Amino acid sequence: MSAWSGAAAAVNADCVVVRFSTADYPPRERLAAWREVYGQTLQKMDIEPLAAEQPHAEATLLRVPGFAMMAGRRF
Repeated sequence: MSAWSGAAAAVNADCVVVRFSTADYPPRERLAAWREVYGQTLQKMDIEPLAAEQPHAEATLLRVPGFAMMAGRRF
């Protein structure tokens, strides 16, 4: 799995928007994708699963010069 598979990005000179959703992956790959793409690549952290269930999560990240914002949810 590449670091950006399952993540959609829009980029122009001043703005970067990245969208990630576990719904873009087959159920057996969702936890690994959440940990690798969202956790390690986008947030630079390791995510430990809380339960054996497969996570359903989505996040949108926005970056403009001097400002960054993230909105997300896990359900």
